[in-house]
Amino acid sequence: DDFGDDFVFDDVVEALALYKETNNSFNNLGRDFVIPEPSFGADFDIEASAEAAAAIAKAESMGEDSDALIAAEIERMELEMAGEGDSGDDDNVDEVKWPEHLAGMKLGSITSRIRDGSLEVKHLSDRKKKLDDIGFDWGNERKFLDVPFEKAMCAMFAYFLIRGDLFVYEDFVMPGDKPWPTALAGYELGKNVKRIRELQNFFEAYHPEKVQLLRRVEFVWFPELSLPLNPEEGPESWEDTFVEGMGHPFYQMNEPSVETIERLQTTHLGDDHDGEAKTKTFYDYNEVGEFWERGDMTDSGKESERPDWRPAEWLWFNGFDQLSEEHEDRYGTTAGLEMMRLIEQYNRGEVADKEFDKLGKATILKWEEEQLRSEAISAGIEVLPDDTMESIIERVRNDPQFEALDDDPEYKKLIEAEIDADEARDAILLKMEMDQMEEEEAEEANVEEEAIEEELDEDEYEYEEYDEDEPKAKKEKKQDDDDDDDD
Repeated sequence: DDFGDDFVFDDVVEALALYKETNNSFNNLGRDFVIPEPSFGADFDIEASAEAAAAIAKAESMGEDSDALIAAEIERMELEMAGEGDSGDDDNVDEVKWPEHLAGMKLGSITSRIRDGSLEVKHLSDRKKKLDDIGFDWGNERKFLDVPFEKAMCAMFAYFLIRGDLFVYEDFVMPGDKPWPTALAGYELGKNVKRIRELQNFFEAYHPEKVQLLRRVEFVWFPELSLPLNPEEGPESWEDTFVEGMGHPFYQMNEPSVETIERLQTTHLGDDHDGEAKTKTFYDYNEVGEFWERGDMTDSGKESERPDWRPAEWLWFNGFDQLSEEHEDRYGTTAGLEMMRLIEQYNRGEVADKEFDKLGKATILKWEEEQLRSEAISAGIEVLPDDTMESIIERVRNDPQFEALDDDPEYKKLIEAEIDADEARDAILLKMEMDQMEEEEAEEANVEEEAIEEELDEDEYEYEEYDEDEPKAKKEKKQDDDDDDDD
């Protein structure tokens, strides 16, 4: 590992511990930070020394005692060399008293290379433990490279110089004889080259500067081996490809207003955001929801109102099943989409009748609550996110603008009709449950009756066998009695 000059890993640990002790964190440790040379105080004050020398010479020329002046100048110079003199600029005083043997260490660069996996530190348990013990900040885990890149780069460069290419077999291990570098003897270059090819998307997203280094040794990528940027998400789907190429559907806005554009620019949507794709991983519906739901007034005077807009349902209806589920994971599910998926599962035979009735009833109630919430908000009633159907109804009843409706006969008829409809629906569901229970009980009764009949048939068969044998036994007994009489 190249920690610079003659520094070793223990020196790095010492420097990081001292930095943490002085600054309480690693937040301000920039990539360009270099441990300064030992300070012996501020620059020598030449003018002060010249003035002291002139005063001493004048005193001696006039026959006066100069010992006091000489002693004062010596004391001033000692303080100056010890760093206790007044430099006139307190901001230049280095708070950290760095040891002389750490001077010149590029601590900022080393820290950055440790965090991204260029140096073989986190890959080794003993080294990782030493930094964990001092509370080291490992940085963004997503950017960490599980192949120590600088060590792999040295091995690949040696292979390239000797063999002329980097078509390395997976089982190739660096030899220890000439012309191979002895420091890398036993290094499993083949496995690491294969791993780098698997991480092609990772390198291109997070470490483009390393991609340039690989080009210098004519490194060849095999796209068919490359893994997705986030391997835990599985292979890339057609929807992922669509989003990467076209952008998220909700970012495809026609004639957005200036306010919408400025709001998106304020969120730095055009930035890379640590390599995350702005179209998906950085996708934020809240930034564009006003355009799609409330009718974003454009510069041309057009307005697109969607009072019943359901983003996840829209995605699902247009074939974006994956994006629809991802939207629900972030912003919550909708009852309408739940019901449609439940019907699909029922049609595929994945849900039984009884379970479908139970889940369907719960989903319908949730849908009614969503509708009531939407209508209450449209009517200007304040509804909280955690309000239930009962609390929303109570808010509607207590609202002044609806108190007059209590005395309206037409309104009462509508309410009574709605209540009757609810009771009728509940009665139908209850009857369906009762019918199903009766069918199940009838089936159980039939099964029990068939079992009893089978037992009776077996008993009757055994009784008939007994009756057939009994006359024969009696006959044999009578014959024996006749024989006894003859005797």
